[in-house]
Amino acid sequence: DGNMWAGTTWGDSLFPLNKNVLAADWIFYNFNMIYIAVLAVSLAFISFGIYRRRKGLEKPFFYILKVDGMNAKSIGNILAIVGIVLAVTSLFYPWYGVSVDAQVGSYQTPGLTEIISIDGLKGVQINLLDENSGMVQVGAVPIAFSLLIGAAILLFILGTIGIDGKKAGRKYMVRGIKFIIPVILILITVMSFSLLSFQLNESGIPEGAKDDAAKIIDTISSHPLGGDKTLLLPEYGSVYVTWGMEIGAFLFIASGIALVISGAMQVMAGDSQMKKAE
Repeated sequence: DGNMWAGTTWGDSLFPLNKNVLAADWIFYNFNMIYIAVLAVSLAFISFGIYRRRKGLEKPFFYILKVDGMNAKSIGNILAIVGIVLAVTSLFYPWYGVSVDAQVGSYQTPGLTEIISIDGLKGVQINLLDENSGMVQVGAVPIAFSLLIGAAILLFILGTIGIDGKKAGRKYMVRGIKFIIPVILILITVMSFSLLSFQLNESGIPEGAKDDAAKIIDTISSHPLGGDKTLLLPEYGSVYVTWGMEIGAFLFIASGIALVISGAMQVMAGDSQMKKAE
C-alpha cells in the first residue's frame, strides 16, 4: 500500500494508495449497473410471487386499494395511501438545511445564505462561501436519493398484489419504519459533518477561513436536530447560523408513522377475522 509515485518530487507529497478507496471508487463507478441489477432481481422476485398467487387474484389487484366501507381494513388502506402520497411529496422538498448570515468580514453574505443542503435530487451539498465557489456536492451517489426511494415505493406497491390483510399489515409496518430510516441517516450525517475537515484541508481555502468553517460545522454537528446561534469568528466576522430538518424530512416521518399505524390496523383486523372464523 505504499506510495506508487514515490521517488518523484511531486509524488512524495501524495497520500499512499488505499485499496479500500479503490473498492469504494469501483462501487461508485459501477453504481448504475449494480442498482439496475438489484432492482431487476427485486422485480423478478415480486413477479414470481404474483404469478404464484395469480389464481386467487381479485379486483382491485392491489390490496392497498381495497376500500369498501368504514372498517379497520379500509381505514388502514386509506392511511397507507396517504403515507405513500406523503413519501412521494417529500421527494420534492429539502430534507435538511443550514444557512448563515455574515454581516462583516472577509466572507460577508448578502443576507441569510444556504451553506449546507440535503435533498433528494442532489444529495449533500456544501458552500464554504469562497468567492464564485457556490454549492459543492459531497460524496454524491450517481443515482439521486429520490430515485432510490421512488423505486422502493414502486416495489412496495407492486408487493401488495394478491396478499392478505395480515401480510399486508406487516409489509406496511416494515415500509413505514424504512421511511423513517432516511431521516435518522440524515441526522447521523449531520453529526459526522465535523469529520469533513480533511476536505477543508485540501480545498485551497486560506487557513483562517478553514478554522472558521470548522467552528460552524462543529456547532451544527453538536446539535443535529436544529437550532440557531451567533458566532464571532476571525475571518467570517459576526455570523448568525440557523439549521435543522426541513419539510421533506417531516413529510417522511409523517409518512412512516401513517404506514406503521395502517399496518397495525391491518394486523388487528386480520386477527379479529380469524377469531370470528373460529
